[in-house]
Amino acid sequence: MNSPRYLVSDTFGRMVLRSIDAILPVYHKQEPIIVPRKILLVNLAHLGDVVITTAMLAACKELWPQAEMGMLIGSWAHLVVKDHPLIQNIHLMDHWKLNVAPIPFTEKIQRYYRTTRLALAEIKQQQYDLAVDLYPFFPNAIFWLWKAGIPYRAGWTTGGFGSLLTHPLKKIDRNQGMDDHYRDLLSLLVRKKVQVKIQPQLPSMSEGLIERILPKAFLRNTYLVFHMGTKESPKLWLEEKWRILTQKCIEQGFFIIFTGLGREEACRINRVTHQLPNVFNAANLLHWQEFVVVIQEARHLVSVDSSAVHIAAAYSIPTTVIFAGINAPVFCGPLNPKATRLFKPLACVPCLNRRGCSTMNCIREITPDEVFATIIKTNCFVSFC
Repeated sequence: MNSPRYLVSDTFGRMVLRSIDAILPVYHKQEPIIVPRKILLVNLAHLGDVVITTAMLAACKELWPQAEMGMLIGSWAHLVVKDHPLIQNIHLMDHWKLNVAPIPFTEKIQRYYRTTRLALAEIKQQQYDLAVDLYPFFPNAIFWLWKAGIPYRAGWTTGGFGSLLTHPLKKIDRNQGMDDHYRDLLSLLVRKKVQVKIQPQLPSMSEGLIERILPKAFLRNTYLVFHMGTKESPKLWLEEKWRILTQKCIEQGFFIIFTGLGREEACRINRVTHQLPNVFNAANLLHWQEFVVVIQEARHLVSVDSSAVHIAAAYSIPTTVIFAGINAPVFCGPLNPKATRLFKPLACVPCLNRRGCSTMNCIREITPDEVFATIIKTNCFVSFC
């Protein structure tokens, strides 16, 4: 399933981007790039997107071992890449459209202006040779990469401003994972087929970070992590199914940690786990590093489509992703060979409608037995271990 020219849902937005690209100068080049001294990887989107982007760090270092690496991200994702051993410089730009903070729209615009001005000055000072924008949707940072004078600029034209790229890719195939799309970008830059490993990479965290939070029984036993929450309600799996799955896992001797954020999510977990043994509600108890450690030390992760599945991919944790059909499971799934994507292959999947529909049978018809089978497949029965 190839993408349209622009991955923008509304007609007016597509018209605006088409008009902008029509008047911008075209910088497309055919030759391979020179060996870069400094590379800037860019993704202004949210946590999961930036975790996926870390997969390009090792890939770029494999192709260009001597290059220094920088990243341009939103401030909300700073903790994802802070102290990453492959990153020398981090620049922050908070685009108003991606800013989900509970602040007035005017303040989002002002913050976008302030962070853009600072990031642009920093990027110019670093004198990057190559910038790769890794977000194929609107908004991207392509205009600002051009404004910073970076000589080689790669990315997708599907989020607009593609005329300003020196090395553009014009289509996204939703039947391919992002690992294949990243290899396509690298192949375009060197003008030959690239076969490098693409897997998210996060720094290893100390288990000691969670010793003060988790009960001792959970530290002594390997555990499962269940992550029920997402900001997009059509991606939610029914609470009664989570409870049935939890009961099945407890019967086999598993301990289960539930993670989540927000009062509503904590209440949902409480309803699912009410009066059940060997469960722990860690909602709102974990900072980013602690959240990462909980997943890093897990026996198995079960989650809806969320940043948790991409964190698990960085540590090769067996994962079950309960997918709603509003997205293409292969395209949006984790870059993890130990991950299982569960979804109902209905005729309407993927619908690419972020609002979902009234039935959402694509996710609601997934049964606890199906999810439980994926857990048992990668774990022996705890009772017999």
